[in-house]
Amino acid sequence: MKSRQQVKAYWYNMQSAGQSVRLILGEMRAFSSLHLFLPGEPKPDTVDVTVMLKNGTCAYQRVFTLNGLSDTADYTVEQADDGTLHLVTRVETLPEEPCEILVHLTSQTGSTAHSIPCRYHRMHGRVTDFQGKPFHGFVMVNPDSFGESGVLAWTDERGHYELSLPERTYNSICVDDESYGVETLEAWAWHIILDQDQELDFKVGTGEVYGLTAWPSNGGFPVYLIHFRPMALQMLRPPGSSQAEMPEPAQTSCSLGGREFCVTELAPDLKVEDISVTVNSVRAEVLSAQQVLETGPDGQAMRSYLIQISRKGLRSAGKQSLYLEYRKLIEHNGEQHWVESMGYCQFTLTSKGLPE
Repeated sequence: MKSRQQVKAYWYNMQSAGQSVRLILGEMRAFSSLHLFLPGEPKPDTVDVTVMLKNGTCAYQRVFTLNGLSDTADYTVEQADDGTLHLVTRVETLPEEPCEILVHLTSQTGSTAHSIPCRYHRMHGRVTDFQGKPFHGFVMVNPDSFGESGVLAWTDERGHYELSLPERTYNSICVDDESYGVETLEAWAWHIILDQDQELDFKVGTGEVYGLTAWPSNGGFPVYLIHFRPMALQMLRPPGSSQAEMPEPAQTSCSLGGREFCVTELAPDLKVEDISVTVNSVRAEVLSAQQVLETGPDGQAMRSYLIQISRKGLRSAGKQSLYLEYRKLIEHNGEQHWVESMGYCQFTLTSKGLPE
C-alpha cells in the first residue's frame, strides 16, 4: 500500500568513481552516494531500494537492515532531532542519472511503498582569484552537513566547473585548492536552493565568509540582517609557521552576560566601506556593520559580524540570492596584507516578504 509518510531519496552521481583533495587538515574524499530520509516512527526493519533508469532498466537494487547495524557495515544510519532517519551509502557511478527511486519499507506494523522521481539541475560557473585569473581548484557540495559524503568537481584550466545535482536545498558549497590554510582560504555558498539550473561564480582569496545567513526584519526597519564570520589567513597562519602544521591562532578572553569566553582571534576589523552586498544582482546599500561574538556552549567564541542593508529597490518575494564580498587592508605582526573573500546565501520570501 502507499504511505502518506514522506520519504526522500537522492542519488549523487559523480562524474568519476571517486575524487580526493589533500589538505593540511587531512584528505577529503568524495564518491557517488545514495541518501535516504526515512520516518523513524515506526522504525523500519528493512529498506528495499530499487533505482531505475529512463529506459526502464534497473540500475541498482539493495535491501538495507536497520536493526542491529554492525560497526563494519558499509552504510550509516543517523537519527535527527525530529526523529527522521538518514541513511547514507557509497554507490558505483551510473552511466546516466536515474529517473526514479523505489523505496519499500517493512516494519512490525506493516509495509509501505514509495516512488520518488529524480529531478536534476546543472550547477556551473567559473572560479577565479581576486585579480580575475582562472583558479584551478575543487568545488565541494555538502548536501546536508559536514562530514558526510559530499559531491566534488575540479575546475578546468580556465576555472570552469559543472555539476549535475538532485533538486533540493544544499547546506553549503566550499571552493579552494590544496593550498588551503597555507596560501588561501575557502570561498563559500550557504543554503543553496537548487530548483533550476544555476550559475554560481566564485573568487578565492585569503579570507572566508563563513556561516553566511540573511533574514528580513519583521516589524522593524525595511532591512535585511546578515550574519557571518570572517576569517583572515594571516591571523590563522602566523608568518614563519611550517606548511606541515596548522598552528594555534591567537586567543583572548572576554566576559559576556556574566560568562567568560575564550575568543579565537581570526576576524579582520571590517567597516561599512569594506563590504559590498548584492541581492539578485542588485547592489544594496550597506547601512551598518557591527561586530558581535559567536559563542559556543563550551565557552569558546569567535568574532563575527551583523550587517544591515536596505531593502529599497530589492525584490520583495520569491527566491533571493545574496552575494557578499569584503576587501580589507590589515596590519598583522607588523606587516600589511590584503584580506578578501566572498560568499553566497539563498532564502525564499513569501508574498508578504517573510521567510518561508
